[in-house]
Formats: sequence, structure tokens, C-alpha cells
Amino acid sequence: VGTGFHSELTGKENIFLNGAILGMKKTEIDRRFDEIVAFSGVEKFLDTPVKRYSSGMRVRLAFAVAAHLESEILLIDEVLAVGDIEFQKKCLNKMDEISTQEGRTVLFVSHNLAAIENLCSRVILLENGRITADDSPNQVIQKYTKSISQTIAEISLADRTDRTGGDIFRFTKVEFLDTKTQQPLSAVLSGQDILVRIHYRLQNASQLDNVVMGIHFLTTEGKYLFGCSSMNTGNLFSLQDKTGYITCHIPKWPITGGKYLYSLGAGQGNIFLDKVEAAGFIKTETGDYYGTGKTANITKQGCLVDYNWI
Repeated sequence: VGTGFHSELTGKENIFLNGAILGMKKTEIDRRFDEIVAFSGVEKFLDTPVKRYSSGMRVRLAFAVAAHLESEILLIDEVLAVGDIEFQKKCLNKMDEISTQEGRTVLFVSHNLAAIENLCSRVILLENGRITADDSPNQVIQKYTKSISQTIAEISLADRTDRTGGDIFRFTKVEFLDTKTQQPLSAVLSGQDILVRIHYRLQNASQLDNVVMGIHFLTTEGKYLFGCSSMNTGNLFSLQDKTGYITCHIPKWPITGGKYLYSLGAGQGNIFLDKVEAAGFIKTETGDYYGTGKTANITKQGCLVDYNWI
């Protein structure tokens, strides 16, 4: 997706350039032009050079072009990593339509296990450029999650190499603490008041300003549950010490019993300082979240919310 886009050309010009690269005639591109523009949602910026687009806008247009210009094989690499939820749903629906109704081949490259499970009929797992599994979605996803568990168990967060970012900032450790006692927790109870202490190290900088921190929680199958981003609460951090930590307070742990993954991210503006998917596990035990003693009714994995019947 996006192969052949020229940053100096406008969005409109790139639609025709991309179509030409795919071997389509101008009349064919004209016929699909309005559909492409409507799907992309960048109508107002068609006459703007692509170099002025945000990464999300660029991917929107690139996916719209690739999906509508009838290429026999569509190679989609982490296209769902950008864009809002509505656009991601449009992409998923379009990929499903391309493969099931139009009979074209879609190569979907992603770490989004839920999307892979829903879309794919065959999954190939790659590790260090080598094929380590080639089977049904369920079988390969199980092997992948098992390998994640092994990586987390054997390699400390500070030494993980499967991360995004530069050499300035690096996550080193995460601790889950009871708010009252400040003691580490081996497991968190549903409804418990906790602190998530995220340790870091500055490697080649004396100070970093306007740093956004985030931690996101997922099932072991990679399905997103909830996240805590300092951007949403208006907290931007200035980091000066070579080593330190930033703490997130969660007053009522909102997850039912089970084992869950968490991912970490830190950034400045649109740039990731460090990002680690599947950075670690947190074990949860079902507690008395509602203060009623009715914990036996909470049997499924997922999030809990405060509510009341009136």
C-alpha cells in the first residue's frame, strides 16, 4: 500500500500515477476516481502535495487507491496502525469484500491478532526472516502468543530488541504497586487501587521535554481492553535524571480475573521515543469490584465498569 506515491505530487496526481504503475488505463482510473476519493476521506486535500499529508492521511489515500484499482494481489503492511477506528473498520470491511466477493488475494501483514483471526484463512508466522509456522489462524496465533510469553520470561524489558524508537529513551521496568502500602503486587484484584510505576533510562540526552507516556492493556490474544495515555489527561513530562520513573494511578482496577498483556509507548509529538508491544504480563484475580460480594457472577475476561440500576 502506497508503493509508487511521489511526495511532490498532489493526492489527485498520485491516484493516476499509482493506477498507471498498476497497468490501468486512464479511463479505468477515471471510472473509479470518485469511489477512491470518497473512501479516503481526503477530498479537501486532493490538490495538496502528498508531502504535506499526515501519516494517517497518506495511508488513507494509499489504501483507497490500492483497494479500488483492481490489483490482483493486495499487499497490506500494518495499515491499521494509523487512522481512526471508523477508517480501520472501513479497511477491514473492504479487505473482506476484496477476498471473499471479488476473489482477489490479500497479503495482510500485521500484529493485530483479532483482525488476523477474523480476516485470514491461512497465517504464516515469521521470526527473523524465517517461516516458523504456516497453518490455520488459531494454530498460528497460539504459537505466536506462546513465543511472546517465552520472550517476556527470558528477556528483561531493558534488553528487549523488538522495540520502536531511537537511542535517547528506553523503558527498563514496570511495577504494579498497592497504593496504600506501596508494595509490589504479584497479582492485582479487580477494583483494587493501584499504581503502575514505569521505569526508564535516558541514554544520549540530558533532558527531554513534553514527553507523552502510555500503557495499554490487552488480552493474550491481542484484543485491546483499555489504555492510559498522559496525552488524554493533559500530562506532559520533563525528564532530567538519567534514570527515573513515572507513575500512573488507577484507582479501581477495571479488569476481571486472568492473565493480560500490556504494551508501552513514550513519544514527543508524532515521534516515538520508545515503543514496546507485549512488554509484559499482569495477572488479575477477580475481586469484589462492586462491593457486593457477587464475584462469582464475573466469569468472562474483559473490562468492568461502574454502573447502577435506577
